[in-house]
Amino acid sequence: MRARPLLPAIRTRRAVRWLVLLPLLLAAIGCGVDEDPPPEPVPPVDEPDDPAAEPDEPSPDEPSPDPAPETVEVEIYLSNHTLGDPCTEVFPVPRTVAADDPLTGTLEALLAGPTDEEREEGYGGWFSDETEGMLRSAEIVAGTVMVDLEDLRPVIPNASTSCGSSALLAQLDTTTLAVAEGAASVLYLIEGEHDVFYEWLQLAPPGQDPLDDDASGTDTDLADGRHAVLLHAADLPGRTLTVDVIQFLTGEEARIAYAEDHPEDPHGPPNGYHIRNVNPRLRTLPVATDTEVILIQLDADPAEVASSWEALLDDLASQPGDHDLVSYNPFWLTLEGGVVTRIEEQFVP
Repeated sequence: MRARPLLPAIRTRRAVRWLVLLPLLLAAIGCGVDEDPPPEPVPPVDEPDDPAAEPDEPSPDEPSPDPAPETVEVEIYLSNHTLGDPCTEVFPVPRTVAADDPLTGTLEALLAGPTDEEREEGYGGWFSDETEGMLRSAEIVAGTVMVDLEDLRPVIPNASTSCGSSALLAQLDTTTLAVAEGAASVLYLIEGEHDVFYEWLQLAPPGQDPLDDDASGTDTDLADGRHAVLLHAADLPGRTLTVDVIQFLTGEEARIAYAEDHPEDPHGPPNGYHIRNVNPRLRTLPVATDTEVILIQLDADPAEVASSWEALLDDLASQPGDHDLVSYNPFWLTLEGGVVTRIEEQFVP
């Protein structure tokens, strides 16, 4: 009987040998691998959740933005008798004011008036150190500049004359509209009341018909009798007078009216008379062919002297006048049948 070969036993020994060698081979292979740890991942940059978070500081190499200016250059407008008509024309002079409110700063500079050097150059007007600081407020409302002033009337009382009011408004209007961007008009107030300002200047407020205040009838309508007036024009060939009717008050009437118009002054009307002119309406009246004309000549005795309609303007030419007026002095007109029959000059100191 043949013996079986020992092949299975030999195969077993080879398997055991490979099992023994396998860890050694793996170890040998592992010896050739880089044992340094892998690089750590870069963490992502966190975006700020708050959109209002402060931005990064600018780089030192970047130029910093220029700071806002603290002042601005503006112009105020003053009259100058060496350059033009002081009643109607104004001229710019420079000023420096705060940049945060140039409107207020410019009006405050105007109310302070010209400097000493500017006065030497002919600049002037109604404003001076006496009106400095008299601006209460200035603001733009719906395209209109509202300028509220303290009571200027005791400081510049003569501003109510024709030339005076024109000069005052020329300085105020031109200065205000030059600095108030987007504004088309100006309304002035005295201590919050616009009627007080315009009645002082004997003008209607902007947008109001001057005929609304006691202005019934036509421009030739004036009752017969004796009326105090200011002479605005005389048409000698056409025989007409253009006048502004006023109230010329004396005695107790003057005292009462003056106290109402100037409650801050307890001393009564200067020189014993008071003129009121609450309506700037002008009337053109016919003059009779035989009208009497009586003028005042202080160097004559008596001072009242007869003149004539034809010589009226020549006789008044040498007297001190006012812009847009034939004569500074008031006149009394006597009307009969709607026609002027007598013209009398009223002397005022």
